[in-house]
Amino acid sequence: MGTGSTNTYNISPGPTAIDMGMYDGVTVYDLAGTGKAVIALKVADGVVFGDGTVFHNADPNKQYLAIVDGLTGKMLSNIAFPTDFYSQAGKYGCQLGIAYLDGTTPSVVGWLRNRNSDKSFNDIIVAWHWNGTTLSQTWEYTISGEAGLTLAGDHQMVIADVDGDGKDEICPGNYWINSNGTLRFNLGADGVIHGDRHYALKMDPNRAGLQGYGIQQNNPSALSEYYYDANTGAMLWKHMFSTNDVGRGIVGHVDPRYKGWETWAFSGMFFAPNNTQLTTTNYPYPCQQFWWDGDLLTENLNNGKFEKWDYVGQGTGRLLTISQFETATGSGDNPMFFGDIFGDWRTEVVYCSSDFSKLIIFTTDIATTNRIYTMAHNPEYRDNMTIKGYMQSPMLDYYMGTGMSTPPVPNITYVGGGGGSIANGTYNVINRASGLALDNKGLTTNGAPVGLWTKGSSNNLKWVTTLQSDGYYKLSCVTGGLYLDGMGGTTNGAPAGQWASDSSHNQEWSIVATGSYYKLVNRTSGLRLDSLGGTTNGAPVGQWSDSSSSNQQWSFQ
Repeated sequence: MGTGSTNTYNISPGPTAIDMGMYDGVTVYDLAGTGKAVIALKVADGVVFGDGTVFHNADPNKQYLAIVDGLTGKMLSNIAFPTDFYSQAGKYGCQLGIAYLDGTTPSVVGWLRNRNSDKSFNDIIVAWHWNGTTLSQTWEYTISGEAGLTLAGDHQMVIADVDGDGKDEICPGNYWINSNGTLRFNLGADGVIHGDRHYALKMDPNRAGLQGYGIQQNNPSALSEYYYDANTGAMLWKHMFSTNDVGRGIVGHVDPRYKGWETWAFSGMFFAPNNTQLTTTNYPYPCQQFWWDGDLLTENLNNGKFEKWDYVGQGTGRLLTISQFETATGSGDNPMFFGDIFGDWRTEVVYCSSDFSKLIIFTTDIATTNRIYTMAHNPEYRDNMTIKGYMQSPMLDYYMGTGMSTPPVPNITYVGGGGGSIANGTYNVINRASGLALDNKGLTTNGAPVGLWTKGSSNNLKWVTTLQSDGYYKLSCVTGGLYLDGMGGTTNGAPAGQWASDSSHNQEWSIVATGSYYKLVNRTSGLRLDSLGGTTNGAPVGQWSDSSSSNQQWSFQ
């Protein structure tokens, strides 16, 4: 990561440090719908990429977001960070995560912050979109003066669709940002300032929407913890216990006698939906919650110990100790990662061996009769697996626990490169903008162009879709049997044509849902199949970078 990675101080990391604390500046996701992940990474002068190229900039502290090929380490695109507060405090610490801000395609969300000499922070929330070729900034929201106790950041973002419109909102602390980059609400008016932990999830099955919970650090009003409506910001309860630092707080479902979730820090355990105090002693340390055994309750993950709270006997029992199996290490008292990554609804826990030579993954061996789809299919859970910060449990946007209903079917679509959204078959491929069909023009030679024509029964307009083993599609025309081909073009306006079947990626397409239509993304170029504005029979079809234009939207009929 270059010379700028030497300062790994948690609060003010170096310009390129992949930090062990709250500002790690890296995440991984399939941003272009190809079925393969890319790396979103904070970079600056001196960073050496996996293909051996070096990133150079005359200002060693000027930072960029880079998109890096996950297979080769090659930088594919970059864009400069905003410089709103650069002159005041220089380089930024950075948290990155993934959000679906338009409801259909993933964006990279960055929480950038630097520190002033009076220890107050300057904050910028930024959204970027990568279309498979280039990075663009969608919006930014600028905050300064945490010392003013108006908008205060905690130590990790939470990303969730709090209003149920399919678009994600972002919460870095005591405030929420809408999917379009505007302020939704802040809890400063309720006296909420900075705290180390906060959550938003479905804790109350009898209340609409999601609920939020957070703790406080040295609040002069003695506010220690709070519980609120994550959609409206309405405060539901507050506990005024101490002006000290409440360093840890957690949400979990550990008592099956109650239909809903519990919260606890250091002043007792509470049933969150009605603020009933359940106990003041012998409850688990407020560390991480996860799902390990076969029931619907959460378990405690605490410094290498897997624990379960006995709600009858009021004590915490040990399920597993990692040191009994392997000498392993994490980050402080946390693992390197934990989440449902193997495919049922229970949690895998990933540690590193003490000599850093291998990963050690613990997965449950306890059978269950509860049948629930994998948690990675849940939008909130999946998004929050992409965020690090102060590590905390990814949570669900549906209620899981005592008396739960069958979870709603997640509103997701599989795309080419990771499973198909279109069944193998023969279709007319209809352009949304023109209403015309994709046409091979009756041509049967390699390199022949494709165009548009009025929908009909001609075999020239019939395309056979075949999903390949790696998740990409090939489309061949019934007339001639040639395959839709990107022809190696990589610039806007490049033609789309036909070619005999071969192993070239030019013939491989991702089919990405956008509402009730689809985009066809060429594997080689990353460009979208585009009608180029044509509206008459015979008009050419080409390729263009990702846009919201209906020229790029197609239906399969």
